[in-house]
Amino acid sequence: MMDALFITDLMTLLRHAQWEVPSDACAMSDSGGLSLMTLATMILTPAVLVVVGVLVIGIILFMCGGEINRRHGLKLMNMRVATQAAALLLVTIILLIQD
Repeated sequence: MMDALFITDLMTLLRHAQWEVPSDACAMSDSGGLSLMTLATMILTPAVLVVVGVLVIGIILFMCGGEINRRHGLKLMNMRVATQAAALLLVTIILLIQD
């Protein structure tokens, strides 16, 4: 019962959140292409969302317990570690490419 209430409250909070796009979100560089930071944001945002999604699914699965957790828990943990490694690799590459 409390889990359903928590999820309902979370969904309400997300629905009423202020999602604002910064005015320089689509900034062009001097050469006419997208700036590196804009490109980095466009690449890293989905990567972070995937990591968070896998983490949340894993936590929910862990809270449910039972056979489904035994079958899929380790796979989700491995997937989370892999997605985190990929996101960190992307961050490292972007930091190395910067001036």
